[in-house]
Amino acid sequence: MYLDETGLMLQPVVRRSWGPKGCPPVMYSWDRRDRLSVIAGLSLSARKRRIGLYFVVYEQNVTAEEVEAFLRDVQRSLDRRLIVVMDRWAAHRKAAKALFGDRRFWIEWLPPYAPELNPAEHV
Repeated sequence: MYLDETGLMLQPVVRRSWGPKGCPPVMYSWDRRDRLSVIAGLSLSARKRRIGLYFVVYEQNVTAEEVEAFLRDVQRSLDRRLIVVMDRWAAHRKAAKALFGDRRFWIEWLPPYAPELNPAEHV
């Protein structure tokens, strides 16, 4: 399983607008700084030749406890041993320490500064 997180800002980004000459367009939006964090995992099944997508949306930043809980939930739903491939983010390293010794998980690390090697980055 490939694992990654991302943060989403809920405020629209406007770079250009069009309007009639002399009437500047006005875009109305809320002025809040809301943010969502998403943790996603792509599982690859060699036998069934299928790709599975698992994700959870949080209203706060993702911590190591959420990463660990996410991996345990996915492992429970797949009901098999997981090889987890992830980057060396601090929350990932802390979750890997918490999972150390659990035979249901095998942790592999991506090289530093190589997001192009993680297919979950594109989710």
